[in-house]
Amino acid sequence: MEEVHNYPFDPVIKFKQPGRSFSYKIIKEGTYPNKSSLVYTLPPNKYRIPDNYVVETTWGRSTNQCTVQCIINYNDSKPVFQICFGKYFEYKVSSVKTATDAANLFHKQYSSQKGTKTSGIYLFGLQLKILDKVRDKK
Repeated sequence: MEEVHNYPFDPVIKFKQPGRSFSYKIIKEGTYPNKSSLVYTLPPNKYRIPDNYVVETTWGRSTNQCTVQCIINYNDSKPVFQICFGKYFEYKVSSVKTATDAANLFHKQYSSQKGTKTSGIYLFGLQLKILDKVRDKK
C-alpha cells in the first residue's frame, strides 16, 4: 500500500495497492473528538473516525470511474456516514452503523451490477496515515 501526496500543500492524496487505487480530494480534514466520544472502525484495523470530515473520492477504471463525496459528522456522540453522488452530488445515502454500511447502501442505489462492493474504509479514506498525523497535531 502506498500513499502519494504533498499534503497539506496539495489537497489530493493518491492511495495505491495491488489491483486498485483511490484518489482523495480533502475538502475538510476534520478532527478527532475527545477520547470519551471517539469511535473506531471495527477490528483488525480500528481506525479512528474523525468528526466534521469531507472528502471527494474517485476510483475505478477510466471508462467506469466514479466520484462521490463522503462526509462524517458526529451526532449525539455517534458518527453519521454520508455518501453524496450524482453529477452535482445531489443524491445521498447515510448510515449510523459503519462506513461500509453506507458504501453498501450507495452501491444499491448507484450500481446496476449486483454484488458490487467497495470498502467503506477506502471510500471514506479512513486508512490515510497522513490525515491521521495532521489531525494528531491539532
